[in-house]
Amino acid sequence: ERCVLLKPLKLVWHRSALYLLACLGEHQRITTLAFHRIREVKTTDEQFTVPRLDVDEHVSKAFGIFVSDQEEDVEIVFDAEIAWKVEERTYHPSEQKERLPDGRLRYRIRSSAQWEVIPWVQTFGPFAELVSPASWREALRANLSAMQARYGQVV
Repeated sequence: ERCVLLKPLKLVWHRSALYLLACLGEHQRITTLAFHRIREVKTTDEQFTVPRLDVDEHVSKAFGIFVSDQEEDVEIVFDAEIAWKVEERTYHPSEQKERLPDGRLRYRIRSSAQWEVIPWVQTFGPFAELVSPASWREALRANLSAMQARYGQVV
């Protein structure tokens, strides 16, 4: 356990959980904290100047709730059978969707949320392909290998 100075900026409700966007210590960087994991809070009389950070801009970089420093151009191609499921919803404010001549859907975003995007792609099973970035594709491949090791060889 550790004690750290926290400068709260905004509470966000996401997927049935409450998150606190805050700056920790003297950092001028926004951190996302799962509210239910905070064990103790001690208030002080200390005041702080709200950092000149655009919290809404910060959140817009996320695919869900978490943001990391390295944004990447992400491309996913969805098979024609399920393209409509992706078309009917907005998953990210900067998303671009393009129907291909064969009925598949090319989906593009700029995001840093690798660990939220990859599980989302996996929910579509064999009907979605994470095309790029290559490092994310490799991370997905590693996930699949780990799952195969856990569940055994598929016949």
